[in-house]
Amino acid sequence: MKKMLMISTIFVLISFMIPFQVLACSCIGITSEEAFENADAVFLGKVLEVSVENNNYRVEMEVSASWKGVEEKDQTLFTSTGVGASCGILFEESKEYIVYAFQGEDGELTTNICSRTDLISNADEDLIMLETKEKIYEQQNTDQDQEDNTAILKSIIFIASFILVSALIIFLTSRKLKNNK
Repeated sequence: MKKMLMISTIFVLISFMIPFQVLACSCIGITSEEAFENADAVFLGKVLEVSVENNNYRVEMEVSASWKGVEEKDQTLFTSTGVGASCGILFEESKEYIVYAFQGEDGELTTNICSRTDLISNADEDLIMLETKEKIYEQQNTDQDQEDNTAILKSIIFIASFILVSALIIFLTSRKLKNNK
């Protein structure tokens, strides 16, 4: 019996000395409202391209709607390729995600598995919460579209006026020349 206890003790001690990799990518769940409040940027975007840069995934996204911190259509987002407390998200190209991001000291947006960033197909609760929030990007996009339409309309009116005035001058000049003969 003593021999068995001694062997068991030695086995347990040896097992603690053997190095092994631990994957600790878990988070305490937060609500969509808490995620919104904690994030510097919240937007809906489609992944255009994923690449690796300095042990991080570099994710190029096209933003279709923004509720916080993003006003441009194209965004670059970074997420860790490693394991540990800052576990990254494996984004898939051509898929849409609801993104909760944080702005780093360098101004770059980052995200991780603890932020609630997820495929839009898994984000029903988030989308319901975001429906109550005012969108930044779509509103600015609408304003920009109206400004663009106004500029186009002004250009068309200017060109039409120029053509009409030119035609009138040509008509009057040709008429005057006819009357002088």
